[in-house]
Amino acid sequence: QRGFSRPPTIIGEHKLFSDFAKCMRGIATGANNYFWLTKQQIIDSNLPQKYFIRAVGRTRDIKSGPITKKLLKKLDSEGKPTFLLNLNGEKRENFPASINKYISHGEDLNLHKRPLISTRNPWYKMEKREIPPLLFSYLGRRANRFISNEAGVTTLTGFLCVYPIIDDKKYLKSLLQSLNHPQTIENLSLIGKSYGNGAIKVEPRMLDNLPITLEVARETGLYEWWD
Repeated sequence: QRGFSRPPTIIGEHKLFSDFAKCMRGIATGANNYFWLTKQQIIDSNLPQKYFIRAVGRTRDIKSGPITKKLLKKLDSEGKPTFLLNLNGEKRENFPASINKYISHGEDLNLHKRPLISTRNPWYKMEKREIPPLLFSYLGRRANRFISNEAGVTTLTGFLCVYPIIDDKKYLKSLLQSLNHPQTIENLSLIGKSYGNGAIKVEPRMLDNLPITLEVARETGLYEWWD
């Protein structure tokens, strides 16, 4: 079903998401099954964990926030992928034999010829993101769509990265409460595309225009940073 956008509606005194935070898409690997692995896959292939960073990417794996180390252990125990191969641009001879073997396996699969992956130099070099304090589930029906990233993971394209413009714990707490406030969540329908059954898709530049009302800011403490 094709989504459609609603025209923006002014809802009293408000500011926008972009006044308080920035957002960008998660990492696009080009081949999740190859780059994003389970703990058992790493063990089976004898791949050193130091060449991986922790990453989430599927909204069904993160049913509610926050993302904690305990949650990562749970996902590992369920055989869910949480390790993202994070190779830099070094020459292959600088990597251990097991990593070299895995790179060769990727070439046997012709991954280096895929459109997105072929633009990287070398092809196995992973896209980078600063660790986002918050993640946003941009497609779904859930009320709690902004998630605190307490475990310091990165994310694939299943979530958007959210970066508050102020590095302050109190600010982060107030912002998270404001973003997950029922009134703000309801406002997602003003900027996103509806796909029926309450599902709304909100891309990064759409999210910039999410209204946060003065009423919500006062209720959550975000008003301290209103001006």
